[in-house]
Amino acid sequence: LVWEALRAGHDRLPEFAPASFRYSGKYASGALGERTWQQVRADAQGYLDLARSLDPFAHGPPRPVAQAIDLPIGGKLVGSVGSVFAHGETWWLVSISTGQPSFKQLIPLFIDWAALCLSRPEGSCELAMIYKDREKAPALGPPISFTSDREQLRSGLAALVAMYRNAHRTAGIYYTRTSHSYASALHEKPDDVEAAEKSAWTCWNGNDFNGGSLGERDYAPMYNRMLAGDESFIETDTPEHERFAGVAQSLLEIITGLPQPEEAA
Repeated sequence: LVWEALRAGHDRLPEFAPASFRYSGKYASGALGERTWQQVRADAQGYLDLARSLDPFAHGPPRPVAQAIDLPIGGKLVGSVGSVFAHGETWWLVSISTGQPSFKQLIPLFIDWAALCLSRPEGSCELAMIYKDREKAPALGPPISFTSDREQLRSGLAALVAMYRNAHRTAGIYYTRTSHSYASALHEKPDDVEAAEKSAWTCWNGNDFNGGSLGERDYAPMYNRMLAGDESFIETDTPEHERFAGVAQSLLEIITGLPQPEEAA
C-alpha cells in the first residue's frame, strides 16, 4: 500500500479499500472487513507520512533508478540494487519494514548499501529505513548507524561473502532475531553482558509478559529448534555460546563499522 502510494505521488491512502485488499482472500468481507481496512490504513498512513518526508518523495512521484553492480569482492560480485530513487545528484536507498528489524532485514540492507556506495561517487548516496520501533510506532532510521566509510563497506561486504560461503560454520549458533537481540543489547550497554544474554534468552525462548510472545525457537516450521540441537549456544559459559556471541557482535560491527575487539585493543 505504502509503495503504491509513493510511486503514484500520493500523500494519502485511499479512504475505501482497493480491489487488491478486498479480493486478496486475507480479510473478511462486510463491516468486519471495512474495520480491518481502516485499521490497516491508519497504520500504513504513518509509514507513508514518514516516507513523504524524504527528499525523493516530497514533491510527487519519485524518480526510480537502478544501479548495476560489478565489484571485485570475494571474486566477482555482480547484480543490481533496486529500491533506489534519485533526488538531484543524490541516490537514495530506501527500505520500508512494517516489523521491528533484526539481522533478517539489516544484513540485506547493508549489502545493498555497501554495493551501491562502492559503485557510485563518494558522498552521492543516502540511506533511509522506515521501520516499527519498540513502541510499535513507525520510525525513521535505520535503528543503528550504518557506516559510509568505503574501506569499511568493502571489508564488511567481503566478510559477509566469506560467511555466506562458509555458512556451515555458523549453523546452530546464528539466528537472525536472537543474534541481533544479543548484539544490539550489548551495543546499547557495552559493559552489561548479562543484560545482552538475558535479551537473547528471551528472544529465543519467548515470554509470558503482557500477553506473551513466541520465541524464535518455536517459529514454524520448527527448523530453528532442530538446528539448535541441545540449544547450548544460549547457555552461558559454553563454547557454543562464545561462538554465538562472537558472530552476533561481528555482524553488528560490520554494519556499523565499529572496530573489531582485536582492532580496538
